[in-house]
Amino acid sequence: MGLAQFCNRQEENKELFVALGGVDRIWKFFHHEHVIIQRMALKIMAIVSSVHQVKLICRDYMVSLVGMRGWLDFCPAQSVTRSFNCCSLISTLVCHSQMAEELMGLLMSEDKVVIEYAAVISKNLSSLFAGRLQLIRYGGIPLMLPLTQHADPDISKNAIEFIFNLLEEPLHHSLLLTPENIDFFFKLIDSDFQAIGLTALNVLEKLSRSLPGVKLLEKTEIIEHLSRVSP
Repeated sequence: MGLAQFCNRQEENKELFVALGGVDRIWKFFHHEHVIIQRMALKIMAIVSSVHQVKLICRDYMVSLVGMRGWLDFCPAQSVTRSFNCCSLISTLVCHSQMAEELMGLLMSEDKVVIEYAAVISKNLSSLFAGRLQLIRYGGIPLMLPLTQHADPDISKNAIEFIFNLLEEPLHHSLLLTPENIDFFFKLIDSDFQAIGLTALNVLEKLSRSLPGVKLLEKTEIIEHLSRVSP
């Protein structure tokens, strides 16, 4: 609890937590058998994951082990010390290569608190290109779309913002251009929470920037609906 309060107090505290290696240490508790410890670890990560340096660290953990063959070829030819350091680095990368997969798994938890914090972390990490790719690879879209309709407005908003971040890449638009997916956001326009309705509209606006998106939206009643809700 104290560590969460410390990190939440100011940006400098988050940066200090990162500098002291906190991200690597806290991640190990994400699947802790004690639910309180698991929740607090996720809460701390949700707080600090807004820091750009944390996003970069997680990005490096999530990327595939490209170039590891070169490292493996390099290690045996060097001194024992350098070989040990090199293999230690590889071991660390292998250990964290499933970070995105584990994070997506937490979104399927029966614990609403775990889902909420996992959604925050996913949303923050999706602001980076490499983060988006890994989160998509491990099922981020089909997991997040139902969460946009979650009864908890915080979970719903974070899920929508996650989808919005994915749409920064035009190539990702095609992953969402189905009537079923569009309907998720169409339903949210009239949300009682203004931020949710606005973000849902922003998602639809992004999808409308492509010809396939325009054609799909024309088949819905969105134009008539917007004309009714507009002042």
